[in-house]
Amino acid sequence: MEICVAICTYQRRSLRDTLESLAKQSLSENITLKVLVADNDKTNRAKDTIEAWAEEFGLNLRYIHAPSQNISIARNACLDNVDCDWMASIDDDEVASVYWLSNLYKKAQLEKAAVVCGPVKAIYQENAPTWMKKCDFHSQHPVYVKGVIQTTSTANALIHLKHPACAELRFDLSLGKSGGEDSSYFSSVYSNGGNITFASDALVTETVPLERANLMWLLKRKFRFGQTCGARVLKHKFSFKNKIKYSALAICKFTFCLFMCLISILGSDKKYKWLLRGTLHFGVLAKLLGKNEITQY
Repeated sequence: MEICVAICTYQRRSLRDTLESLAKQSLSENITLKVLVADNDKTNRAKDTIEAWAEEFGLNLRYIHAPSQNISIARNACLDNVDCDWMASIDDDEVASVYWLSNLYKKAQLEKAAVVCGPVKAIYQENAPTWMKKCDFHSQHPVYVKGVIQTTSTANALIHLKHPACAELRFDLSLGKSGGEDSSYFSSVYSNGGNITFASDALVTETVPLERANLMWLLKRKFRFGQTCGARVLKHKFSFKNKIKYSALAICKFTFCLFMCLISILGSDKKYKWLLRGTLHFGVLAKLLGKNEITQY
């Protein structure tokens, strides 16, 4: 049984560490690991380097050039070129734990899942702000809505491509420069009747670079995620009545978060939590009112 690990990359030397961690995976004898790297750079100048790393680590790797600096193009290139039933995804700045892939697949078999996601543990540098390390906003865990996971990210996931909920799905090209294309994709899996489960022991780690270890980066990230949530509302529940309803709800949530931020502004790290939650709801409102997504890529 084959599992293909798909990685989208763009000018990151950290990909070498990602590939090395894949070479160290502990897999049962019936699982064969394949790797697919989709390079989103304008040129394929990284091809020789990436293939040399694969040879160094003994990986069965295929390189694909998917230019245009649109991450959805790279993700769709992975879907179009995978030649097996299971595709795992990991970011090019993450490192997989030894039993990462085994634990994802084990959970998928146990739950008959369309998608399995795992945790992403952030590793902060020593000079990162103390409040940031304490609050750990960069780590990723699933969000449960009424006891179920309705979406996840490609940072740590295993997709059963032959599942009816996943078949023929593609990443939205209109979100390829703003981000949120993965959240939209998995939301469609859920809407199609696919179950998304969580494997708590399928851990990957991500070292947070200094350029991301600041409040402004987190605010932009939350605002963009809020816009993605707003886009899902417009896609599935679009009507003038619902637009007013969800806009009013977003205003109420934003106002509450702002109030909680103000009352905890002195001597408490909780103010950052409420500020970021409020920014997410502001992003929802902005999208509902017609604000275009911010460009990241």
